[in-house]
Amino acid sequence: MGASDRPFSRTIPKDQVGKAASWELRSLGETAQVSRNPTGLWSERERRAFERGREQGALDATRAAQQVRAGHLERIGHVVANLQAGLDELALRGADALLDLSLEVARQVLRRELSLQRDAALPAVREAIALIVDHASHPRVH
Repeated sequence: MGASDRPFSRTIPKDQVGKAASWELRSLGETAQVSRNPTGLWSERERRAFERGREQGALDATRAAQQVRAGHLERIGHVVANLQAGLDELALRGADALLDLSLEVARQVLRRELSLQRDAALPAVREAIALIVDHASHPRVH
C-alpha cells in the first residue's frame, strides 16, 4: 500500500494542531452549538464560516426541494395527459354510441310508421328518397 492508499493515515503532531485542538464537539441532540472556548463565543471568522455554511445548506435544501417538486410536477403531468387521452377516447366512443342509438331509433320509428300507415307514408318516403338521390347525383360545392 502506498501513501495514496491511506489518505488519512498520517497523524498531525499536537504542536502543529494549534487552536483547532480546543474545539469541543457536543451531541447533535443538544441545542447548544459547537464552541471554541469555554465562554461559547465565536470569532468573526468562525461566525462568517458558520453563516456561509448555513446559507449553503439552505440553498442546497432549496435546490433539492425544487428537484423533488419538478419530479412530482412531471409525474402529475403524465397522469393528466393519460387521463385526458382516456377522456377523449371515452367521448369519441360515447358520440359513436349515441349516433348508433339515434339511427336505430329513427329506423324503428320509420318501420312503425310504415307499418301503421303504409299508403300515407309512401309519398313522404318517395320524396325523401328523391331528395337523397338528387343530392347524391348533384353535390353542392361549398
